[in-house]
Amino acid sequence: MDYGFTVRSVSGVEETLVLLRSALTAQGFELVGESDLSTVIREKVGEEIGPWVLVNVCHPDLAFQVLGLDRGMGVLVTSGIVVRAGRDATMVEALDPQVVLGLAEDMRLDPIGAEAGRRLRVALRQLPRP
Repeated sequence: MDYGFTVRSVSGVEETLVLLRSALTAQGFELVGESDLSTVIREKVGEEIGPWVLVNVCHPDLAFQVLGLDRGMGVLVTSGIVVRAGRDATMVEALDPQVVLGLAEDMRLDPIGAEAGRRLRVALRQLPRP
């Protein structure tokens, strides 16, 4: 099963992050968290994994719709994105909101998840690709 979307960017990790933030904002997403996983792994485990950043975003209008159906679904209203160095490109991997909302098995969430996924794919397509 495919859980998300992956794109390869020809830009470096830092530049890809700048472009990604801008593209996500243009699609109505808000940045709700960002963590440098490579630093955490280095400090806590003593291992190197290369540049690896976790980005967590939320689309406020769509999140409000989800919460209007069930306040208990708060853990499902954010989308996780990984930006990491690949062998010959920067990899951007995003969890598909439709898959996440599908965990609730509530058909009322289907159009919300589809719209969130559509907006996320539009944002990812803005990144410079090979």
